[in-house]
Amino acid sequence: MRQRGAINISSATFVRLQRLAVPLVDDIETVINRLIDSYERQPQAATAVQPLPPLSNARAFDPASPPDLTHTKVLSVKFDGKLLARGANWNGLMMEAIRKAAASATAAEDLKRLIIVNFVHGRKEDEGYKYMPGADISVQGQDANSSWSPYPASTGSAYVLA
Repeated sequence: MRQRGAINISSATFVRLQRLAVPLVDDIETVINRLIDSYERQPQAATAVQPLPPLSNARAFDPASPPDLTHTKVLSVKFDGKLLARGANWNGLMMEAIRKAAASATAAEDLKRLIIVNFVHGRKEDEGYKYMPGADISVQGQDANSSWSPYPASTGSAYVLA
């Protein structure tokens, strides 16, 4: 077997892998391959993002006046009919809204009207800015409450927060 590259894993992850290994048969690669095989056998595992099950403590709210989002976390997001990948966060949701706004803008003035958070044209990746290549703008990250504000009022629909 030819080594392609090394990976580093934590001691805790190594212990978890050891628990899945067959003694005197498996090495790290065979355990990882067995995990991948198991994942890929699940229906739609490799091609679709699966939504989280409905939460019993979810509640609807008016998008124009959401509750305080401090110390909250995004669990699942469907934006404009598109399910965002797991691991999405408030800034990711904001970036998706800005991506959509930028796609509909026909002039620089449109962007100033549509995007109300700090942004600059071109690439800027310091001071909390993240570059969005499709729009050729860089947007400054926001806290949960501020990242909500750029888009909900224009959508005209209710949102569910759990």
